[in-house]
Amino acid sequence: MNNFWMKLASLLIAVFLAVVVNFYFVSNDNNTSVLQFIVPVEVKNIPAEKMLLLPVNRQVEVTIQGPSLFVSKFASTNPTLKVSIPSEVKNKFIAPLRREDLKAPPEVQVVSIKPSEIEFTLDTRITKEVPVIVPQIGQLPENLKLVSIKAEPDKVKVSGPESEVKAIKNVESLPLDLREIRESGEQNLAVRVPGSMSDSAPRQISVNVTVNSVQVEAKYEQLAVEIRSLRPERFSLSPARVNLEVSGSKEAIKNLKPEEILPYVRLGEESKPGDKVKVGVDLPKGISLVYINPEKVDLIAAGDKPKAPAKTNVKK
Repeated sequence: MNNFWMKLASLLIAVFLAVVVNFYFVSNDNNTSVLQFIVPVEVKNIPAEKMLLLPVNRQVEVTIQGPSLFVSKFASTNPTLKVSIPSEVKNKFIAPLRREDLKAPPEVQVVSIKPSEIEFTLDTRITKEVPVIVPQIGQLPENLKLVSIKAEPDKVKVSGPESEVKAIKNVESLPLDLREIRESGEQNLAVRVPGSMSDSAPRQISVNVTVNSVQVEAKYEQLAVEIRSLRPERFSLSPARVNLEVSGSKEAIKNLKPEEILPYVRLGEESKPGDKVKVGVDLPKGISLVYINPEKVDLIAAGDKPKAPAKTNVKK
């Protein structure tokens, strides 16, 4: 029985305190608060073919008044003002900002909204295709020369407001750093944003870079021509030596030795004295023949005297 009276007393005390708190915080005029805060403006129902350009910072200053408890609670919900764009809108629209659109509880009064209206600027969204330019920075190492730079794809689609996209003639990728290239290959580069309100698709391209080694030439004179034959007869050549020019990278030409250059003629089953025989040349890897003089020599019998050999000269 004692527990019953204790529980009843506790309940009466709780009810009394609730009445006091409610009276103090809600009904007491001395506890009224006025609060100014910034509210974002949410724009809805923008037509698919339109883009919202201005204002960029869509927010207003709102002043509310009411019991402190309700004022602070409402402000903490981060309220927004919703504005709906009509479907037949052109490129300008003035939207009035109504207090009831803030959806404040009945205990909170919306005193003011500043500004009371917002002018929106819109534009038609368009898409067009433009070429991609790959800018370059730096220089290739001195032993390389640039053959080609090809972007894949070489065009991208640019989308955005008509007033901006119309002025875009091309877009650029991030720069290609020639200083880092050592051989032919492919790099992926991002496409720069073409405008403040436009975008491109795709946003990344592949760049194929082709380079060759810088070629230098070297001349060799009076190199002996080797006869390559499986036949038992012995032959000679006239002239027995040739002049030629070869090309290759600077390093390859620098390290090239005359004994690595092997002019030769190859005799077939039907070869006979008096024939003009084409001269071939065996060269090390990375070295190519520019010219040889003469291109053909006379095949003579072993007993005949070929032209007198001269000293081998090298000109690089």
